[in-house]
Amino acid sequence: MRRVAWVAMTVLVLGTVANVLTGAASADSSAGTVSLPLGAEPYGVAITPDGKFAYVSDYATNQVSVVRTSTNTAVGDPISVGAAPSDIVISPDGATVYTANQNDDTVSAIDVATKDVTSITVGDYPNGLAISPDGALTETKMDAVTKDGTTTVNFTLK
Repeated sequence: MRRVAWVAMTVLVLGTVANVLTGAASADSSAGTVSLPLGAEPYGVAITPDGKFAYVSDYATNQVSVVRTSTNTAVGDPISVGAAPSDIVISPDGATVYTANQNDDTVSAIDVATKDVTSITVGDYPNGLAISPDGALTETKMDAVTKDGTTTVNFTLK
C-alpha cells in the first residue's frame, strides 16, 4: 500500500508501506509530487488495491483527480462528484471509488471503468468512510460518519 500526503496544492507520494497493521513498515524510493489544477484543495487520497492509481478528492472543486503512481502524473480530466468531497475509499476489488460529500449529505460512487458517478444520500454532513475489506462479499458494508462524529449511517452497496 502506498502512503500519500498532501501539502498545499501538491500530492506527495511518499513510497510503499508494507504490513501497516503489524507495524513492520518499509519505504521505497518512489517519492514524487503531482500538481493538481490551480485552486485545487486536495482533501483525501485512496490508492487502488494494485497500487497503480491514487484517487484524490478535491474539496474546493467538487472533483476527484486520478493519478498514475508510477509516473506521478494526473490521468484524464477530474471526475465531478458531490459538494465538498472529503474522505475517499476504494472497494476491495478496485472497481468503485467512494467519496463522502460533506455539503450535500451524499456519498458519490465512481465506477472506475466508465467514470460514471452515482449519488447515495446518507445523512447530515458525512465526513468519514469505512468499507469492508472482505472482497469475497457479494454485498459490501459501508459506514459514513456524520457531523456529530458519533452518528454512523450504515448502508449496503451491491
